[in-house]
Amino acid sequence: MYNKASSLFYAIKSGDLDTIRSLLESCSTSERRDLLQSRDIEGLYIRRPSGSRELHVKAATPLLTAVCGWYLDIVEYLAALQYGINEKCSIEDLTVYDGVTALYLASLLGKMEMVDILVKHGADLVAQTSTGDTALHEASLEGHLSIVKCLIDNHAFFELPNKHGVTCLMTAAFADNVEVVKYLVSKGASLNVKDNDGKNVLFYAVASGQLDTVIFLLEKGANFISDSSGVSVLMEASLRGHISIVRYLINQPSMAQDHSVVTSCAELDFPPINHIDKAGRNALFYACDGGSIETFELLIRNKLTAKAANDGRTVLMTSALKGNQLMLRHSIINAKRLGININAMDHKGRNTLFYVISSGDSDLFEYLIEEGIEVRPSYDDITIMMQAVAKNKTEISKIILDRLDEFCIDINSRDKDGWNALLYSVSGGDIELFDTLVDYGAEATPAADGRSILMQAATRGDVVFLRHIMQQARKFGVFVNQVDTDGWNALFYAIQGNNKEAFDYLLKQGAKISKANNGMNILMEAVDKGHEDLINDLLSSSKISISDKDNDGNNILFYCAASGFVHIFKTLLDAGARVESDNRNRTVLMQASSCGQLEMVHYLLREKDSLNLPIHQTDCEGRNALFYGTESGDVDIVSVLIKNDIKPQSDEKNRTVISTACSAGRRDIVELYLNNRNALQIDLDAQDEDGNGALFFAYNSSNCEIIKLLLSSQILLRNNREGESVLAQSLADGNDNIASLILSCDSNLAEVVNGRDKNKGRTVIQHAVYRGDFPLLEQVAKYYDPNSDRDNEGSTSLILAVKSPRYSFEIVKFLIEEIIVDPSAVDSSKRSALFYAVEKGLLELMEFLLNKTIVQRDADGKCLLTVCIESGRLAAFDQLIYLKSFDATNRDKNGMTLLHHAALHGRHFMMQQLLGSVDIDSIDCTGRTPLMLACLGGHYPSVCYLLKLGADYELADNQGDTALNYCFYEPLKVNVKCIKGLLLYGAEANRQNKNGRTSLMLACSGCSQTNINAIKTLLENGADCTIQDSDGNDAFDACPLGADYVKGMMIEYAKLLPNEIEALEESRCDLYEQLDCNAALRDLIKLKIFTKTLQFEVMKQPANLRVYKLIDILQYRGPRGFRSFSCVLKQQGLYEIGFNLQKRSYLNGKTVEIYV
Repeated sequence: MYNKASSLFYAIKSGDLDTIRSLLESCSTSERRDLLQSRDIEGLYIRRPSGSRELHVKAATPLLTAVCGWYLDIVEYLAALQYGINEKCSIEDLTVYDGVTALYLASLLGKMEMVDILVKHGADLVAQTSTGDTALHEASLEGHLSIVKCLIDNHAFFELPNKHGVTCLMTAAFADNVEVVKYLVSKGASLNVKDNDGKNVLFYAVASGQLDTVIFLLEKGANFISDSSGVSVLMEASLRGHISIVRYLINQPSMAQDHSVVTSCAELDFPPINHIDKAGRNALFYACDGGSIETFELLIRNKLTAKAANDGRTVLMTSALKGNQLMLRHSIINAKRLGININAMDHKGRNTLFYVISSGDSDLFEYLIEEGIEVRPSYDDITIMMQAVAKNKTEISKIILDRLDEFCIDINSRDKDGWNALLYSVSGGDIELFDTLVDYGAEATPAADGRSILMQAATRGDVVFLRHIMQQARKFGVFVNQVDTDGWNALFYAIQGNNKEAFDYLLKQGAKISKANNGMNILMEAVDKGHEDLINDLLSSSKISISDKDNDGNNILFYCAASGFVHIFKTLLDAGARVESDNRNRTVLMQASSCGQLEMVHYLLREKDSLNLPIHQTDCEGRNALFYGTESGDVDIVSVLIKNDIKPQSDEKNRTVISTACSAGRRDIVELYLNNRNALQIDLDAQDEDGNGALFFAYNSSNCEIIKLLLSSQILLRNNREGESVLAQSLADGNDNIASLILSCDSNLAEVVNGRDKNKGRTVIQHAVYRGDFPLLEQVAKYYDPNSDRDNEGSTSLILAVKSPRYSFEIVKFLIEEIIVDPSAVDSSKRSALFYAVEKGLLELMEFLLNKTIVQRDADGKCLLTVCIESGRLAAFDQLIYLKSFDATNRDKNGMTLLHHAALHGRHFMMQQLLGSVDIDSIDCTGRTPLMLACLGGHYPSVCYLLKLGADYELADNQGDTALNYCFYEPLKVNVKCIKGLLLYGAEANRQNKNGRTSLMLACSGCSQTNINAIKTLLENGADCTIQDSDGNDAFDACPLGADYVKGMMIEYAKLLPNEIEALEESRCDLYEQLDCNAALRDLIKLKIFTKTLQFEVMKQPANLRVYKLIDILQYRGPRGFRSFSCVLKQQGLYEIGFNLQKRSYLNGKTVEIYV
């Protein structure tokens, strides 16, 4: 048979039809069938017509071989025999794929006559390869229009996608086969079907770069959409550098910059130019990715800004990572114009240097340094040195090492995990770079978790590196049995690296087989990783016991059950391992089920008797293997366990397997349980100890399909023990589709409608009224329960209806007149719906509610008029005064009258109506007058009005503060007009409160926010900056750091007159020789001329300069300071100097009492 097959393939390739006939007709029917299904072991090579790329056809049948040739008569003859017409072979292209038929090959090669022959003889038109492609896909890709027409005319399904969701139209558009595109569209091919990545045909046309195709598809109805990653077609065009398409897109009228009113791209004909993908990147990022400077500049000219992505990455970082020198240099040169911060950092604190290191471009790295990009560590303390050695970038590493001092890098600095550059270099695997670091002083410091350089080399399985380190072990301070914080030595790490040679080397170096802190031994680790060679060696070792258990009671079989290696499990059994339960009473079957190891589950169930495995056992929490299998989310495992009669049961918290499946979001498992719930005796309505049923768990998994399944299975709608319902929660979360599903049920809606959400404790009715959803309200109104009509803030549905941003008078009337909601009910602030109606100025509703509500005061003692004043509702204020009598002298719990509130909020017109009924200087509980509160709010018209009507500006509150002081208690509301008005009426600028603080001190304490003109106004009106408060601080001390301008201004106002300064200067030498500086400072502090701050300024000077510093300071302590210093001099016996100073003060025309 082999010789005949060989002869047949030779004849086909040679075009010898007579020999082919002779070979096939001389055979029996079965032999002929076998010959026609035989395979050519030599293989064939063909070329793609579009790109001349060579393809390797493997294991072709005679018909497939004939199609690859040029002999139509042979193809006709073989196809007519019918045997093997749909047989398949494989092709090695850019990838290897199977399932290639003769029709597929003929369509690919553009052999129209052969396609006709194969179609005529019944070739499968929709046969798909392992990638899901059909003959029509290939014909569309190669642009064979006649073949496309032939296949479609013979009913080939042109909408059939491949495994990536790609249709024939997308394929043709991508390959720029315009005629094929137009033909497919004319046949009704869908323009807006999406592939697996959410892209429609427009993306494929844009990728091809042909603007005409893009315009054609748009005219035929293709939609501009974003794919599942949020990528728009503009981004796709920018990435590909197709400038004509980019220009066309951004010139569309709806591609405007400002789309603040648009909620989604779906509302636009075109996505906005500033659209960002799900990673927060706009089209500029894609232009950088593609490297097209022209595209980048075009986008910039159209006002697209270079904003950072969600992870903080900038366009500079994108260019650097790609190693795109031209784009990066262009961006940096134009950084200021483009609004790019060259030193910006991503969310991990990495700047552009980190990204260029990853690209490995040393020239670009040096360029960035020259351009001034700062060298700084990331937020987790990773330096550029660590980055370079970890990425194995030798050239950049050497540049950094030569400039460590310049870059201020400590070669032994550690990141947040305790890794230094040397440890990173081991991870990189370059021994030469490792040695270079050592030569520069890098130390072998373990990481924070105790990992050493030896352990890291073992993880890599790098024996050469291990030897290199061990040869210098003493130098590095490492030893072979060193352990990390988990108790792992280098052997554990070698097992992770799966390198037996490394493992054996460490053993020869004296590494001990030991246990980790959790009781795991290296055999367990080897089994967990499935390293058979190491397992066999360890099993033969006398240093490991097969019966060892970790701290949780798991023996070696548990680790094998988790990893799923059945053959290793058998090996361990042969070596003496026993099937046992762990400390939580879990079995290996539970372990395998939990880890989703189907083959292992099959084996354990099949061998349960020989293994003495209790398959129905439950753990200490009441969970059996089926529970664990359900948690794993593997429906095949669940099915196998059920077939082996393992029954569903609840755990000790009464949680069922169906709730567990719902929680995992596994629709297939839920469906399996529902279809078999009678046989499995599953209680669909069971609730756990918190009262949560399957519907709650399904909702938390956000799986609508599961919720549909449960509702269609007539699950009972119930609240949990906290009174929460899925229906209310779905409305709170905006999941209206889920809410609609539940509302379409008739099962116990009364309970769930009055259930609450867990966020604000609102019922369904409350959600309906707050959303202004009258149809929903009407639907659920019959279930209203007044006992449930309170949310977490005590608001009723009526209060929420009034507070709603979608307020509707119709809803309010319905609540009161149809549902009979109590209009006088109050919330936790003791406010009824009427209060909120007043607050919003809803005049019609106010009048409606006034006749139905018992008017009260709220928890703060405020009445309706107070609310009007606070909210500034003048019309409501007037209406209340007109409709109801009121007492303007009534006070809230803070003793504030309506006039106080009006003054505080600057309601000038309301004050006019109130002043006839209340004392203009009435005080609240803290002694505040309306004038003080008007000053506090910076309301000049109110201040001016009160002053004109005789308000007492000299009155002080309980703390001694006057109205002038109140001007400064709210730094952001300081109004210079209020200050000037008070001073004009005679307010005293230097009056001190009970703490000794003046208005100037208060102004200075907030001078970083206060209008500087306010301080200047006080100084111009005689405010003394040297007055001290009860703590000995003056206005200078009240100034915050950085207030040098304010201090300078006060110095100018406190400066002595020229003749006084001259007198001090004339006395400087005498004072230097005779003055006791320490005594003078003490006296000046007692007289409140100097503060402790000034004393310190003097005393920190050298002893021989202190007198001079004291004289310098006196020059800006004002006339009072000058006179007081004269007195101090006389107290020290320096009468002549003191008299001369006082004389100068007297000659200046000041009233001074002269002591002789």
